[in-house]
Amino acid sequence: MEARWAHNPKVAGSNPAPATKINEASQIGLAFSFAPEKSYNNIDMDNEVDGTNLQSILAALQKLSQADRRVIAEALQSKPSSLLEKPMDGYEDWINELRLRGLADGTITLYSRTVRKLLEQYPVPTARDVRAYLASRLEMVKAGKLSEAKVRNDQKSLRSFFNFLEEQSLWLDNPVKTMRLMKIAKRIRGAPKAEDVERLLSAWQGSAQRERDRLLIALLVATGGRITEICSIRKENIDSQEQTIKIMGKGRKERKVPVPAVVVDQIRQYMGDEGGEGYLFPANNKLGYQGTHSLEKTFRRLCRRLGIEPAITPHQLRHFYASVMLKNGAKIQVVSRLLGHSSVAITDAVYTHIGEDEIKSEYKKYSPFHDKED
Repeated sequence: MEARWAHNPKVAGSNPAPATKINEASQIGLAFSFAPEKSYNNIDMDNEVDGTNLQSILAALQKLSQADRRVIAEALQSKPSSLLEKPMDGYEDWINELRLRGLADGTITLYSRTVRKLLEQYPVPTARDVRAYLASRLEMVKAGKLSEAKVRNDQKSLRSFFNFLEEQSLWLDNPVKTMRLMKIAKRIRGAPKAEDVERLLSAWQGSAQRERDRLLIALLVATGGRITEICSIRKENIDSQEQTIKIMGKGRKERKVPVPAVVVDQIRQYMGDEGGEGYLFPANNKLGYQGTHSLEKTFRRLCRRLGIEPAITPHQLRHFYASVMLKNGAKIQVVSRLLGHSSVAITDAVYTHIGEDEIKSEYKKYSPFHDKED
C-alpha cells in the first residue's frame, strides 16, 4: 500500500493532507496496530485523505501483519526530521534573511559573531548547552569584562538564528524555544563632563590617523550619532553647502542631521580634494569601513593618556549631545528625531535624568521642610 498521505518534508513535491484528515488516518492506523478488534463508529469512514477513502485504508491495514502495523504506527508517531545535518549549514541562509529584512551591517555582524561563537563550542547545541554558554558570558559580566546588555543581545541573536531555522524546517530541535530574555537593570545614563569632552576634541593633531580619529570624535559630539552610524558615513551623503549629513540608522532608516561649520571644515581638511563616493572612513575589512571595536580601543587608550577616569565611551558622547541639547532648551521631539529614535517615549525614558537639577530646585522651594532648611 502506498501511504500518499504520509508527508516527508525532505521529499521535493510531497503533498501533505490537511492536519485533521491526517489525524483521522493516524487514529485508525495506531488503533489497528494494537487493537484490530476496536470499533471505529466515531470516525467518518467515508472521509478521504488525499483522494483515498478511509474505509479502503482500514481494509488494507487488515491485510497487514502485526509487525507491519507496528511499523506504520511508529512512522505515524515519528516527528518530522530537520533538513540540515547541523545548524551551521543554515548560517548563510539566515544571514541572507537578515539582509533582506534590512538590518544594518553592524547589527548583522554582532548577531553573527554570537552565533558563530556558540556553534564553535557546541556544533549541535542543546538547551543545556545554550544555558552553559550564556552562563559563561555572565561570569564575564561579574568580572567587569562585559555588560548585561551584551548578554541580552546574545540571547536575541541566538533566538533570531534558531527561530529562523525552525520556521524554515531547516533545524527543528530549537534549543532556545522556551528561553526568556533576561531582565537587566535600567540605569540612569550619565553624560561625560564638558571639560573632558573638550579635552578629547583637542587631543590629537598631526598624523593622518590622528586626524581621522579626531574627526570621528567631533562627528560623534556634533551629531549624536551611534558609533556604527558615524563609522559608516558615505562621502556622497555629506552636503558641505547645507552643512548636513545623511545618516543611515537602525532599520535602514535615513535621517539628515545638521553639522556645525567648524566640523564641516574638519571634514574638508580630512578629505582634501578627493571628494567622490565611498565611505568617509574606509577600511580593509568585510564591512568596508572603520570598525567600531578598534575605535573603542582608541577611546580607552586616549582617555588613559589624558587621565580621564573612567574612560569615556563613544556611546557616552551620544548622551552628551542629547543632554546638552535638552538642557539648552531643545524640544524633546526634535532631539528624538536627531537621535534617530523610533519614538519620543524612548528619548524620554533614556534622558529622564536631564531634569534632576530642576527637580531639586523645585523641591527646595516647595518642600514642607524648606523653611527649616533655610
